[in-house]
Amino acid sequence: MKTLFSFMICLGISIQLFAQSENVTSYTLEDYTEDLEVLHSILDNKHPNINEYLTPQEIAKKREQSLSTLTKEPTFNNFIKALDYVGDGHLSYSLTDEIVDEKIREYLYFPLGIYFNNGKMYVNATDQELPYGTEITHINNQPIDEILAYLNKYISGDGFNKSNTEAYSSNMFFINYAYFFEQQPTQFSIKYNELKTGKNKVIKLNSISYYEAYDIAKKLVYPINYYEKEQSIYGRYYTDKKVGVLTVNSFDLSETYAYKKFSEFFKKMNQEKYNDVIIDIRNNFGGDPNISALLFSFLTDTTFKHNFNYKMKSIKLKKEYLVDENRSPFKNELIDDYENYLYQRFDTLNNEYVGNERLFDNLVRNYPNDKDNYTGNVYVLVGGKTFSAAVYFADIFDRHHRGEIIGRNTGGDKNQTFAGMFIFYELPNTKILVRLPLFKLMFSNQDVPMGPLKPTITIPEKDFERYFKLKQDADMQFIFDNLIHHKN
Repeated sequence: MKTLFSFMICLGISIQLFAQSENVTSYTLEDYTEDLEVLHSILDNKHPNINEYLTPQEIAKKREQSLSTLTKEPTFNNFIKALDYVGDGHLSYSLTDEIVDEKIREYLYFPLGIYFNNGKMYVNATDQELPYGTEITHINNQPIDEILAYLNKYISGDGFNKSNTEAYSSNMFFINYAYFFEQQPTQFSIKYNELKTGKNKVIKLNSISYYEAYDIAKKLVYPINYYEKEQSIYGRYYTDKKVGVLTVNSFDLSETYAYKKFSEFFKKMNQEKYNDVIIDIRNNFGGDPNISALLFSFLTDTTFKHNFNYKMKSIKLKKEYLVDENRSPFKNELIDDYENYLYQRFDTLNNEYVGNERLFDNLVRNYPNDKDNYTGNVYVLVGGKTFSAAVYFADIFDRHHRGEIIGRNTGGDKNQTFAGMFIFYELPNTKILVRLPLFKLMFSNQDVPMGPLKPTITIPEKDFERYFKLKQDADMQFIFDNLIHHKN
């Protein structure tokens, strides 16, 4: 599961709000500092571990520097930068519609659709001032790697994961640039490598409105698999090559539905003797780890270990500013229900709360292979949007040496994440909605350092550029050209 600040601004996920007469410009420094004090108290007391990726000293220093900047220039954008970003890919902040609408009218935006890959930026739309596939090296004299490094402070997966920054900034770079760099630029100086000659040139382009930028964002060429991205689970069959592609964009599914779709796909693979299967989880934000294990049961011929657990800081909820996901006040009886549920299912251990067996009523720890398990060649595609339970699946696949993993580093940590149950708080002045994970989810493989799951095969940059310019799915085509075709 993965949402992030800039993504929600653009998609309008924060749709519920309390009507307010004031606009953003009416917020005072006192409003901002009060909201930050409330936020710090919530995270310090309720987040499972805000020091997972940053030391207390590092967090204190970030807060001090952000407050200093905000005090000198108390703008809404400096307040957004002052919110706590602690390397937790599940922690997110949503704006009210009122703020979003004001910024749509007020801001000016970058005029090109782009795509990031391995620290490079490419033009990712046709019929623009620069040809599709052109590499952009600087924006307003700032190198692209510096722009990405700056965005990584605010937009990232677990542990300030850079591949996640690239993946999400590719979708909505115009939004991210406006919120974290310049709000009202009239013109952009863009340095680029000319497509035919490779010579470095500069072009000056006027900024555009939100509506123009959003129209470009809806017409991006890459990624290629638009239809598959719209489905939860989708099977595609290359009958001439005997290759099946199973796209799984979520594990937040009922077992009944997931089993039906997985079973249909793998029965066809077995009955029609397909040689190779590609499982695409590049856009899978996660969900239920049990569905991750269910999918792997179709890929193994033995029983495997399916172990995970949860930790939390406190089983008591902080009631002030607590709301539901629609911003309605949280009722006292629901708070009692939550706390009773947690009390029954968590035991104290070393000043933490750890899940007990009641939390796992139906967990199958020794997971059997499915009767329709597939024994042919399997490849898994991962990337910066592969998160949470999707990383858990990829990690099981990797630890059992079931096949190659192709793509880029996952957006989520392969060892742990913060997830399981979420609560919401609304900051008193700006009405920003804080989505806070209550649990630290620990995967079974606890003997490895924290960090993303790294693919066993990464597409060389020259191959990516070639596929990209041909408007082909680089990861998928690389498998066909170099792995499946080579074997056959």
